[in-house]
Amino acid sequence: MRFVFIVLFSLTAANPAHKRYRTDYEYNAKTDAFYKLHVATAIDIQAKNRCLEEGAELMTTSSPEDVIQVHKMLKQFPDIGNYVLVASDGLQHESAEEAPVIYMEDPEWFATSRGQCNVVTREGIVETSNCLNKLPFMCKIKAINVIYDPRCKVYSAGYKYYNNTGSCYKNSQTAATWNKAGIRATEINNTKIFKTIFNQTLEEAGFSEWSPGEPNNASESEKCGSIFLNNAKYNDVDCSHQYGYMCETDIGIKRA
Repeated sequence: MRFVFIVLFSLTAANPAHKRYRTDYEYNAKTDAFYKLHVATAIDIQAKNRCLEEGAELMTTSSPEDVIQVHKMLKQFPDIGNYVLVASDGLQHESAEEAPVIYMEDPEWFATSRGQCNVVTREGIVETSNCLNKLPFMCKIKAINVIYDPRCKVYSAGYKYYNNTGSCYKNSQTAATWNKAGIRATEINNTKIFKTIFNQTLEEAGFSEWSPGEPNNASESEKCGSIFLNNAKYNDVDCSHQYGYMCETDIGIKRA
């Protein structure tokens, strides 16, 4: 049985007539590109997927200005370590000497992530590091590659507008744990109450149909919600499990 999370959040888009992107990205006029430093650590595959989900790529150090940008953004976070994960540039570099922090929870990641990845140090030096090290990472997108969807008012491709809800939706291309958004249960008088990210009960949100036999808390830790693909009804799941998910942006237009 396959499940899919519904992740509800809104994206704020800037004026498409200017060189703008997501508000969490910083523009560099010298490279004509946008950058975001993720301080939450990840191994290389996780970092690449996160950048792709944001419409960008894990940064390749293609110019000295890229390195300067990393150095500049690192200065804002003095306590996150000395290395930022970036994409490999195919060149030979000295090895980073920091002791590795290996993440081996998922054997698929372990099998595909072995080898040497690139990092940029606080001193602005490109070095190599084990691809299984969990590190902060840098995403980048060139301004020329920025896609703006005027109908859905987002800087992203893949959203589709639905007339009956007045919202645009996009399916994820990767799986992820629940993290900070979604239908999550809280305990009230020893009873689990599932609520949306807007602190509404499912009944208040307008849809509360559970699949037969659900929620059943089968693993004794099922506090997040998913939807069965076979009947489009709710199921409770462990929040640490990984599933596909859906993003929504409400553009505030409903038409009959």
